[in-house]
Amino acid sequence: MRPALVLLCSAALLAGLPTQARSPRPHIAAPQHSPAQAMLDSLNSMTHRLNQVSSRQQADTAAQELLQLHQEYRTRRDAAENMPEMPARALDRHLARMDSAMNHFRLACARLLREKCYGSAQLRNAIQTVARDF
Repeated sequence: MRPALVLLCSAALLAGLPTQARSPRPHIAAPQHSPAQAMLDSLNSMTHRLNQVSSRQQADTAAQELLQLHQEYRTRRDAAENMPEMPARALDRHLARMDSAMNHFRLACARLLREKCYGSAQLRNAIQTVARDF
């Protein structure tokens, strides 16, 4: 049987079973308000802010905000490094999310650098400062 057909059949069978009859799949993740989650949230905030920039004025404003968000990220990163160890599955999931968030941040930076930061030397310097820390 083809693997896709097997997966479809399995999904159909499982969908018909009562919830308690399905094998349990524990969902282990970093607690919603943990330092690790806060660090991820800060990184996502930096990316979101950079993705809003589309003019020189926005770029100049975003430069200072990026540096502030980066400081917040560093504080949260330090707290996450000092938190108790997460279970292996939770750590794997967190690292995958961090990897994805970091890629999005890099893409946001690359877009702005390609656009020459819309003429903002302040934003270019802020991006370079943050990049040195990563």
